[in-house]
Amino acid sequence: MLWLVFSTGKSRGYHSEAACPFDAFEEARAALDQRRAIKSRWNDVTSLARNLRQGRMRFDILIEDSLTSPLCSMGTRHFLRTVGLAGITRISGFKLAWLMLLEPQLGFVIHQAALREGVLNADGAAQTVSGKTKPVRVQPNPAVQVS
Repeated sequence: MLWLVFSTGKSRGYHSEAACPFDAFEEARAALDQRRAIKSRWNDVTSLARNLRQGRMRFDILIEDSLTSPLCSMGTRHFLRTVGLAGITRISGFKLAWLMLLEPQLGFVIHQAALREGVLNADGAAQTVSGKTKPVRVQPNPAVQVS
């Protein structure tokens, strides 16, 4: 069964594949609460995406990250089909960060991957080491020669 749940004041609905309407409403409410919590730290998400695009940070995004994000799984499957990535199980953070410029909601998936990778704390704040943001598998700059 497919349920389309709308929240007051929202122009878009949440697609739920729950068996009953009560579960669909609860799923949509939990997703909306999670989205609000992430949106309150959206500057961290856009900063992560920028670091991924610029090669200052590097990690893969797993399909599981999209399933644990507050995006509806039906919408995720549709988006992947639309961009020709229907069968993927992982994508580089670099590529997804560029796709986020076309579809900003992908920031929710990047957020989940960053939590999994330990780049963000459970509260969504950037991990710090001695007051600096913790790099994750930093890619060496090919323009710098080491002798």
